[in-house]
Amino acid sequence: MKLKFLFLGLLAMNIVACESYEESDSVAAMREARTEYIKAQTASENADAAYRNAQVKMQELNNALKKHRMRLIFRELKMMWKKHF
Repeated sequence: MKLKFLFLGLLAMNIVACESYEESDSVAAMREARTEYIKAQTASENADAAYRNAQVKMQELNNALKKHRMRLIFRELKMMWKKHF
């Protein structure tokens, strides 16, 4: 019987405590700081991904430029060959 009353008392305290719970300013500040940290981390990861994409595009452009230069060199060699023979 005593156990029943103890259980009911704890249950009642739990219900009352949950209804009147207000978050302290320090907890709210911690939550806000965590949110800002996650936003900053996400922005950093997005910037890093954009930088890596730019590096890939730059390499593609360099490869295309090399290919174009080689075509020009072969064209000039072909023209020189025709002039001599």
